[in-house]
Amino acid sequence: MSLKSASILIFLIFSTFSCSRKSEINLKQHEEKTLLINLGSEPPTLDPRKISDNLSFHVAKMCYDGLTRMGPSKEPVLSLAESFSLSEDKKIYIFKLKETCWSSGKPLTSYDFEQTWKQILSESFASPSCYAFYDILNAKKAKEGEVSHDQIGIKALDTRTLKIELCRPNPYFLHLLSTPIFYPYPESVAENNQHFIEKKENSFVGIGPFLITSWKPQDKMILQKNMTYFDESEVSLDKIEISFISDQNTELAMYEQGEIDWMGSPFSSLPSDAITSLKQRDDFFDAKIGGVYYYVFNTQKFPLTNASIRKALSYAINRKELIHHIFQTNTEPATKIIPSILSSNNAGYFEDGDIKKAKKLYEKGCTELGINPEDFPKITLSYNSAPSIHKKIAQAIQQQWKKNLGIQTALCTEEWKVFLDTLSKRNFEAARSGFASLTKDPSFFLEIFAYENAPINHSGWYNPLFSSYFEKAKEASDIKRRWDYINLAEELLLEQMPVAPLFFYTNCYLKKSYLSKVVIDELGYVDFKWAVKKNKE
Repeated sequence: MSLKSASILIFLIFSTFSCSRKSEINLKQHEEKTLLINLGSEPPTLDPRKISDNLSFHVAKMCYDGLTRMGPSKEPVLSLAESFSLSEDKKIYIFKLKETCWSSGKPLTSYDFEQTWKQILSESFASPSCYAFYDILNAKKAKEGEVSHDQIGIKALDTRTLKIELCRPNPYFLHLLSTPIFYPYPESVAENNQHFIEKKENSFVGIGPFLITSWKPQDKMILQKNMTYFDESEVSLDKIEISFISDQNTELAMYEQGEIDWMGSPFSSLPSDAITSLKQRDDFFDAKIGGVYYYVFNTQKFPLTNASIRKALSYAINRKELIHHIFQTNTEPATKIIPSILSSNNAGYFEDGDIKKAKKLYEKGCTELGINPEDFPKITLSYNSAPSIHKKIAQAIQQQWKKNLGIQTALCTEEWKVFLDTLSKRNFEAARSGFASLTKDPSFFLEIFAYENAPINHSGWYNPLFSSYFEKAKEASDIKRRWDYINLAEELLLEQMPVAPLFFYTNCYLKKSYLSKVVIDELGYVDFKWAVKKNKE
């Protein structure tokens, strides 16, 4: 071999090694910048105006932003807003917006906020969480058609100045503004995103840390870092890959094999039969959060029109037994609606598993309805199919109602989107439900029952006295007086029992050690904006 040929061979070997090494480095860096998670179901909507479920809430936090955002300190920080001022009476906020753009290149303006919010407050627009706006002047009256939109306390003063006037001070308002229901979403964006949802094309428009670039139904959603995001330098991740796997054991296998970096709450659930062993691991985490799991009764359908029957069904449930056999965690049984971490009342309003009282109430209810207990009709209990823990809970309660009251229960399971539709149309008798507060304000747990036509009040229950207590609590400036009215309202709610609280939510999840700086606020909401992923060597 000539010297020249040998030199060429050495060069090719070195070049091949160098390119291979560079590819390995690039692949490793790509893996470090890609977050892998799983949602137990697909999010029902990408439209922040229509969000009422946990999965849509979290995807929206990835793709959009608000005037404020919950920061690493777990307190609201300015986000799309550059600054704000607050009037002396704490009712008027004036926000100055940052100069930033949607991913389409169109500038963000204060008119985007005004247009979005006033659309939510239109009579004809179906927004399940519209009640969150009711602290804004005339918002509720506009939603009910009593005043025009011009009278709502939302006004764009110019392209970058937004004025918000409240009907009463709200110490949690900056926190509330950080939630997806308050994200801007102008009509031009809505058209593009609707096209994206229907066609699954690369036409998504957002204004958050990440953008959806691909969505294959029942398979995977891909989000890329938004390079036009105003705070792009604070976003470490380049990509988020979201799988849609409903089977918990499959998801656990994926986690163990490194195919996902996070498993469990708030995106899915851990397998209940594996909790005991999982709790012993260093990558297992749990924390009480501001949410309650309950069964909602359709108070407009016989025989659940009767309060005594509803109370009998609730009292006949042994929550501690349920938690012990299904969860095997420190989950707290609920005998009230407001979670303990947000409540001033630690005692609850009834005794868990009070079978003796449940039987008396059942007999009383049957008498009031004019039927014999042995002729009591079968009740249908509805729940969403994923995760599977809902089925386990329903089966356990089905057995308890049969054993303790002699009531027959039929179980009905539905896919998530169908189930949400069932709830919204009140096409059920009893159903699995729950509520996680948007802010640390305890009155939020009562607000869904305070208005006769509230979309999220699936029970159909309304009581003017309850609403009066709620309004007085909201108006009270003295904290003790406020709590007095909150407690009166909660007591009345559980005396009428349109919902049967079961337990307070606890976020239980597995997280890889190389994933850090994930913001988890006190209510259990997760934000990956600041997340950092460093793979092990």
